[in-house]
Amino acid sequence: MEEYEYLENLNSEELAKIIDQMLDFEETTKALMILEEKDSQKALELGKDIIKNNKGDDYLQATVWNVFFFDNQKDMIDVIDKRKEEIGKILLDEIIIDLTKNKVAISKDFLEKLRRTYAAIDNKMNMRCKYEEFLEYGENEK
Repeated sequence: MEEYEYLENLNSEELAKIIDQMLDFEETTKALMILEEKDSQKALELGKDIIKNNKGDDYLQATVWNVFFFDNQKDMIDVIDKRKEEIGKILLDEIIIDLTKNKVAISKDFLEKLRRTYAAIDNKMNMRCKYEEFLEYGENEK
């Protein structure tokens, strides 16, 4: 991502504008990561907006999830839970991997939302999550 080195010199407002405009997903991702270092709360809000409002593509949303999940588990689960649009395959894969690996407590409704989304995916090839392990973990959370 050498071509995006100029982003390092931008202030938080300029980075936020690039993220909002979302003209280039790689640039957006890099800007979000830099903003996360400079103003983590602003970056989190923009990241949550990307996921909640289905902005960008599935890969961008999965990256946003990965950047913010570990330090903001409740916020990120909440934003997925409130999301109106279907969860994309790549994002769902990351969510299931992280929830299973980190044994994060989730509600029955949220578990059911993830189950329905997974069931609706036609081609599950290339998904890295261990869905059966996730279901076992989810069953224990009830």
